[in-house]
Amino acid sequence: MLATIHRAENTDSREHLLAIFNSFAELGDIVFLPLHPRTKHKLEEYGLTEIVQKADHIKIVEPVSYLEMLLLEKHAKTIVTDFGGVQKEAYFAKVPCLTLRTEMEWVETVEVGCNRLVNLLEEDWAEVIQQF
Repeated sequence: MLATIHRAENTDSREHLLAIFNSFAELGDIVFLPLHPRTKHKLEEYGLTEIVQKADHIKIVEPVSYLEMLLLEKHAKTIVTDFGGVQKEAYFAKVPCLTLRTEMEWVETVEVGCNRLVNLLEEDWAEVIQQF
């Protein structure tokens, strides 16, 4: 699974980041996460880095270039994101995508069934991804 998390609505909320990283920790699949500096800072600020450190299947790397990200997307089994551009790229790469937001720009990706909008505080998205 490829993941990208950086939007303020997720990173500026300890509750959202906790829900995201607890779900990553619960998953059995490898989570490859190019970590945005904003997200890294907030994990440290909220004292959530231990969750990541305990889950050896969460592979955190430095941010990647645009072309590297496209390659990662192309070869991912699933993508979890809160970023609009990645949603559309997942569609073009034909990779299922979960969008961790309450609204999105690319509603057509949901309409064709390759993307699913997940409200973090109302749904267990780790369970949703198993069914997706």
